[in-house]
Amino acid sequence: EDGLVDFIQVNYSMMEPQAGERLLPLAAENGVGVAISRPFINGDYFSKVRGHELPEWAAEFDCESWAQFSLKFILANPAVNCVLTETANPNHAVDNLGAGFGRLPDAAMRKRMLQHLRDLQEQLAQVEHVLRCECFRRTPDDFFELVRVGSIAFGQHRELVFRRREHRHPIEQACCELHQSDWYR
Repeated sequence: EDGLVDFIQVNYSMMEPQAGERLLPLAAENGVGVAISRPFINGDYFSKVRGHELPEWAAEFDCESWAQFSLKFILANPAVNCVLTETANPNHAVDNLGAGFGRLPDAAMRKRMLQHLRDLQEQLAQVEHVLRCECFRRTPDDFFELVRVGSIAFGQHRELVFRRREHRHPIEQACCELHQSDWYR
């Protein structure tokens, strides 16, 4: 507010929207430039949307990918001057650039986007809970071929996943189908 700051760099995204409540409006009021870091939370964002179709209504603001969904949300905030994306993949860079073209979501659409992501996160949390509960019901004999797996279907969580294709439990199959991945192989 005293004019000493010309520019700030801050984390802001659909998964970290807190800066949009006070800091970004304050920056805009005072003519402070804003660069955004971590738009994809170091890739964690993609673990939340993996296996889900982009909502049809994303076409209303010319969105063609989950990366653009996040970036357009950020770019639509009038206080934001630039977004520093986190990729070394040229194809991802081209996709990210696509977020700067076409329409941006309005305030009502941005709220809808946030709610959609929260709904996806809740679905994932429910699947994780069911899987954990089911794992605790298994007998020691069921764990003969257990493997610790990294961040594939469950984001940052490290889960115990079964490797027996011939004896899949219905919960394992449902989780696989929900995420449309081969995380159990």
